[in-house]
Amino acid sequence: MPPKPLITIGELIDQSWDRYRESFTDFVSVSGWLLVVSVFDVVARALYPATIRLLSGAPLTWSENLGILLYWLTATVIAPAIGVWTILALMKLADARLSGVRLDPKTALKAAKKEFWGMTWVTVLVALVLLATLACGAIPGLALTTIVLASGKGGLMVLVSNVVLIIGLVVANLLVLKWSVRYGFAPFAFAAEGTRGTAALAASRKLSEGRLMRVLVRGLLPAAMFGLVGYVAVRFLSLVSYTIVSAGAGLNLDVQVRLMSISGSVFPMIVAVLINPLIVLVGMKLYRSLKG
Repeated sequence: MPPKPLITIGELIDQSWDRYRESFTDFVSVSGWLLVVSVFDVVARALYPATIRLLSGAPLTWSENLGILLYWLTATVIAPAIGVWTILALMKLADARLSGVRLDPKTALKAAKKEFWGMTWVTVLVALVLLATLACGAIPGLALTTIVLASGKGGLMVLVSNVVLIIGLVVANLLVLKWSVRYGFAPFAFAAEGTRGTAALAASRKLSEGRLMRVLVRGLLPAAMFGLVGYVAVRFLSLVSYTIVSAGAGLNLDVQVRLMSISGSVFPMIVAVLINPLIVLVGMKLYRSLKG
């Protein structure tokens, strides 16, 4: 029996948008937890010392030290943790909506909390595959360039090493794109089927066998379209914010910089709250189509 034809790009966009509109409140109530990251980030940026104080080497106050600590804690722990949790909950909610099963946001968030470490491990495995791919392409050129520079040779050898480095980086990025398609559905396999660890990677790889380009186009174009809408929204909000802050802060440059830094953190997160469910719906719909 021949495999079912893949869903078209138009169907992906239309059906994802329809489910998004039907369950807008549910999706936003889940992705809205990303705003917790913004709260921590705003507090951190408000307390963070001014650049001139950092450059001068002046002793920092306890609040400024707290701002530095909170900023890095948010970037390295809080944001990744809440990101994994909310994306997993969105995937579960999207899978339920696409299959006609009733799942309320609270239950999706609870389920995602229980399976947090499993999702984290799958995400780490995918990241390691992509990083290893990038490293394999870049290391030969970097090693050759380092050897040439250390030997003090110039001219042709420098040119050759630079060419090797550029070719290696181009090949590495193409391979990263390929493996992103191969293994990008591993988190969806975990969310929808409970497939764990390396088994999720194998399941994802199997889905795109023999149809890499078709899967790439279907995954990339809808996500790029929704992402472009989000980018335009962020740029517009940033422009409005800059105009208001510049008028309100007057000549106080430090206040302007701090307020722009805060708004530059908050606006992208607000847009992500609205756009992430659409991108997850596209991914889950494509995953279900690949599964047949």
